[in-house]
Amino acid sequence: MATLEELQTRLAALKKALASGHKSVSYGEHRVDYRSIDELKAALLHVESDIAALSGRRVVRGYRFVSDKAL
Repeated sequence: MATLEELQTRLAALKKALASGHKSVSYGEHRVDYRSIDELKAALLHVESDIAALSGRRVVRGYRFVSDKAL
């Protein structure tokens, strides 16, 4: 597993790419080309959860579903 500093570098690169609309990310000597923005977002969530695990925190994601009968 990568160090906390490496993960934070990846996270910054992913956020920068997402904000600019690019699907390629470079950090250090690595370059990754993602097929879609959704794949980039999934990588961002993965890195965030890895950072939380190294920091001793848990990432809790909650979902709330609302529906009605639309009568």
